[in-house]
Amino acid sequence: MAVPAMSGVAQEVIIRRAEIAKPARIAGEDFVLVVPYGSFRNSFSGSWLFRSSSQPLEFKYRPLPDTGVVVSYTAEARAEDGIGTGATPGWSQFVGYKQRPALVAEVTQTTSVEAALENQTRFDRDSNVEALRKTELVGRTTAVPGLTFSATAGQSEHNDFQNVIRDQTYVRLWAEQQIPGVPVKLTLAPYVAQESVRSLDDSERGIAGWDTAVALRIADPTTFSIGASQSQSRYASTGSESDWSTFYTQVEQTIVPGAAVKLRAGYERLDRDGLLMSDAVLLGAESSFSLTETITGGIQLRHRAIQFMREAGLALPETIFSLSLGGSF
Repeated sequence: MAVPAMSGVAQEVIIRRAEIAKPARIAGEDFVLVVPYGSFRNSFSGSWLFRSSSQPLEFKYRPLPDTGVVVSYTAEARAEDGIGTGATPGWSQFVGYKQRPALVAEVTQTTSVEAALENQTRFDRDSNVEALRKTELVGRTTAVPGLTFSATAGQSEHNDFQNVIRDQTYVRLWAEQQIPGVPVKLTLAPYVAQESVRSLDDSERGIAGWDTAVALRIADPTTFSIGASQSQSRYASTGSESDWSTFYTQVEQTIVPGAAVKLRAGYERLDRDGLLMSDAVLLGAESSFSLTETITGGIQLRHRAIQFMREAGLALPETIFSLSLGGSF
């Protein structure tokens, strides 16, 4: 039996140490293209294991270099899946992308106005599609010392996996003020919206709410915060109203650079048509830490310490433990 001749060319095996890719950046006189670090995150919360990864992209172009006009384009590709390991196991899987082309007018060095179109699309493992489209006008300014302010007016169209389409017109304000001479920061974010479901005639409702917080830096490693949120909605056809509100206090302690611990206590309640439906006291602890320059982690414990039962069928007191690990690549 003839034996095949063996090749006389030596096989070379090269092993290289894996290195984390650096952000790619291409810049010209009037444009810049940046592909930042991608990111990944694994987390375990309750009885669910979640995994996600994403890769963003940023592009800016000045068509008229001597003016403050900027054409901006940001995009992000994302993949995520979840596996349920509890009494009701399940599996969810999604891939999607987000893109936001915008035209920005830099009025001054501290003030800008942006007109943007945003499109988000997700596909599940059965090829069902969820889509969100936004048209927004955003103004931002830091003209007042210590104050960062933005105002957003927009319209959105959300088509969920069941092909239910919700239209919303909204206005959101956001302000953060550093009080001069004292380590206190104030935040206020009110909003109003009008929403309707296309397939339902009597679905139009008005939404209004706000978020506010006061943060006091007691010392360099310690910050104490108090805050509140409220959201109200009212259906135009029936006059039915719902009101959700929450109040909290929080202490954040930086142990070492890159590692911090937060302790939080809060109270939340739900009212419908003037009747108290449920309220609860919530306790929480959270820790974040850095394992390397590009890998971070977090531990979170949330406990519904006291559940005041107002109607049958409400959830009993519960404790949720979450562990996450993520980073850049």
